[in-house]
Amino acid sequence: LTVAALVLGAAVLAVLYGPRDTSRTTVTAQASEQKTVEFGDGSTARLVGTSTLSYTPNMATAERRRVTLTLGRAYFDVAPKEDASFVVSTPSAQAEALGTTFGVATGNDTTEVVLVEGKVRVAAAGDAGATESVVLAPGERSTVRKGGTPTPPLATDLNRTLEWTGLFVFRSTTTAAIAERLSAHYGVTVTVAPVLADASVTGTFERDQPVAQVLRTVARTLGADVRTEGDTYRIEPSS
Repeated sequence: LTVAALVLGAAVLAVLYGPRDTSRTTVTAQASEQKTVEFGDGSTARLVGTSTLSYTPNMATAERRRVTLTLGRAYFDVAPKEDASFVVSTPSAQAEALGTTFGVATGNDTTEVVLVEGKVRVAAAGDAGATESVVLAPGERSTVRKGGTPTPPLATDLNRTLEWTGLFVFRSTTTAAIAERLSAHYGVTVTVAPVLADASVTGTFERDQPVAQVLRTVARTLGADVRTEGDTYRIEPSS
């Protein structure tokens, strides 16, 4: 028993004070947290809720940029880099991109990838040659169950599917649809002049921004103005 106790004590000391693997950096977000990870190549990842992400610190010079999302949800904004793909690995899948924006949500058995911009290839974990992969176009998603293959690309409502990011994600979204979403989120009335209702807007906004700030940006994109009266907002053509 004495020998066993000494061996156990030595093992604990080795874990606490022994040499550590510094080849990877690990970032963990708690249940109520949101963290942004900045990689050396200009790419970023927004971790939302209980999430764990690890990566090699030499992203700027790596020929193949690799990160691992062990658990949770992350929204990636990948900086284009010639001949250097960006690979996100999870317990059940891998997603590979060159320069794009996409969300990844994973548990122990299932991973969902949602593409916002660019192009991303989704394959099962361990499928080095991506022999049964699918390629997503913007506005599509795919799900991979552990031991299975990716589901065919499926069109999705980006703003609803990526609500967990804490962002409004509008991609060629009509101004009328944006007004509807903002009205529901902020509990105010947002209307649009009929002549602008079908105009499309592309943009990403923090959901905790004041509604007036979001609307001003949307209106500026359209060359329009925002009229305000109490809790009522209206986007109208500039006078």
